[in-house]
Amino acid sequence: MSSPNQVAEGTTEIVKTERPTQPVKTSRSTGQLPEQPVESVLRNHNFLRLWIAQALSMSAQNMINYMLIAQVGTITNGSAVAVSGVILCFTVPSIIFAAIAGVFVDRTSKQRMLVITNVLRAVSIIGYMLTIQHPLGIPFALPVVATLPIIYITTFIFATISQFFTPAEAATIPLLVRREQLISANAFFNLTLTIAQLAGFAVLGPILVRLFGYEPLYFLIFAMYIICTALVYFLPKKEPAREVSKTDGFKQNVGKIVEEVKEGWTFIRSSRVVMTAIVHLSIAATLLMILAVIGPKLLIEFFNGTKMFPDPATAAQEASKNLIYLIVPGAVGMVAGVLSVSRIAKERNREALVNYSLLGAGGTLMLLAIANFGLGLLGNTVLGHNFSTTTLLIILGILTFALGVMNSFIQVPSQTILQEYSPEEIRGRVFSAYQTMLNVLLIFPLLFAAVVADFIGALYTMAILAVIVIAVGAYTTLLYRRHLVSGEDAGVLTSESKPREMIEQGSLTTIGGLTDYNEADGAKVPAPPTGTAAPDQAKE
Repeated sequence: MSSPNQVAEGTTEIVKTERPTQPVKTSRSTGQLPEQPVESVLRNHNFLRLWIAQALSMSAQNMINYMLIAQVGTITNGSAVAVSGVILCFTVPSIIFAAIAGVFVDRTSKQRMLVITNVLRAVSIIGYMLTIQHPLGIPFALPVVATLPIIYITTFIFATISQFFTPAEAATIPLLVRREQLISANAFFNLTLTIAQLAGFAVLGPILVRLFGYEPLYFLIFAMYIICTALVYFLPKKEPAREVSKTDGFKQNVGKIVEEVKEGWTFIRSSRVVMTAIVHLSIAATLLMILAVIGPKLLIEFFNGTKMFPDPATAAQEASKNLIYLIVPGAVGMVAGVLSVSRIAKERNREALVNYSLLGAGGTLMLLAIANFGLGLLGNTVLGHNFSTTTLLIILGILTFALGVMNSFIQVPSQTILQEYSPEEIRGRVFSAYQTMLNVLLIFPLLFAAVVADFIGALYTMAILAVIVIAVGAYTTLLYRRHLVSGEDAGVLTSESKPREMIEQGSLTTIGGLTDYNEADGAKVPAPPTGTAAPDQAKE
């Protein structure tokens, strides 16, 4: 018989054994499962494969993001409308397809879905190659007028495929690591995401395009997705079984898909913890996008009255080149937050940590909005002169570093909560719902933030944003405290139960074909099959 460790390391057997008589080891002081060090998850070979595949695929995707913006800007002589069209082609598929993608992820093997989506994304790169004039020396060149539509169409297809990849990847992590390692696993994934965004968009993309042009880079990205396919191919193929009827007709299957989409959203609405985590994740990602959109104007206004941008005619161009003053401290803060969050976020304090970090992020945004005015007033009334550019640079670095740390303190615990509280049978739909909400919120910075900043100023826009973030943080903190007062220990899951908050508390609702429920922790949860090891025990 296979040992439990073999299941975690990739064997395709399903362990069927008697439930161990020894209790799961917990903290003596709290009774919780002990959190694992960040580096401990790297000893899990399956997680390591998924992590490397994520690093490659995210770097490739961010390189594509830069290349498309640069390529479209070149084709259209810097048209902002044309560039925003590319961004919308990345965003709209999530709103349209994310919910349906979650159903397919829940109904199929996560490993198979990762393989298929990586293959299809590699194939879609061929569409971008067609936009190159005379690729590989072939006497073939599309008319310039046809290049832009092909870029839009290919980007839309690529983004649609990614809607199936993203929830499959997120839902795979809890299948590969033990529950006490989830916070460390998510810390690594968020660290990789941050580094990949910087490496792909701000370093590799610009440097490689300048050195080699678009053609070799598209072939490199094609190869990167093929490598990702090979890595995820060797992930465990056995997952918790789910009954799906193969005799239903097309109409019945469509009806079931619609019903399962509704089921996923019903679960989210009925679970305060899951809904709050999705809101927190969406706000954290939206803050980053808004800062990127209004970054140049924010720098100009923040350094107003200094010698940073002395010539108004060239200020916008110079500010765009100096976004490093916003990006680098924020990225360093995110890395520092990711590396430290697994030591700070424990099972009992995760939700509180996220709420307080959101309040802290709102307060930091407000300080960023009023820093120029406040320092100018202090300098003129007390010191008799304005603060130097160097002083403002240091203050900007401290504030953006703090924002980066708090962003990690929001994202990592929230994603862990989302994974722990979402039953495996609907986890794909939960993460697809998060992607839908995220991209709906991202429409705001893409379409309105820059316009609002141009109309009333970037600093006033930041102040409005700070008020919104503080209000949301105060509301979710109030909800959390009310549940604590009512006796709910919302931050802890017992070692032998699945998530407590299921669809429609107290009713017997089918989730993924499972209708056998036990009372556990105050809610109805699916009972494990007799003689089958619990998922967490199988990974130990």
